Amino acid sequence: MTANLFDGPTYDPALDEVRLKGQIQDVFGFLSRWDWCSVGEIALATGHPHNSISAQIRNLRKEKHGAWEIERRREGTGFFQFHLTGNHVPPETKLSINAALRQQVNDLERELAKCQGQGELL
Repeated sequence: MTANLFDGPTYDPALDEVRLKGQIQDVFGFLSRWDWCSVGEIALATGHPHNSISAQIRNLRKEKHGAWEIERRREGTGFFQFHLTGNHVPPETKLSINAALRQQVNDLERELAKCQGQGELL
């Protein structure tokens, strides 16, 4: 029996795993490319709900998702910003994650080039 990547009382791998994997990859990708950013900024960039972003930041701190070190600082009077500072991930896992992220970046760059070629961007 394999352990679930995610957990919670309402988690159903058949219904939720693909969506949650996409969310955690998007959140990790955004945090790894930017310095300090808010949940709102990540949500705007990824299209994922604010609550899901917060949950995936918590998940990234868990051992089974790499035990990433993510700092938090209060910005203004009501929200926090987050910063990916380091990790405790074995090198082979980092290579796998980096390969997946590289693929996402390549896909986004191809999509951007296609949009630019069609004059869809301002």
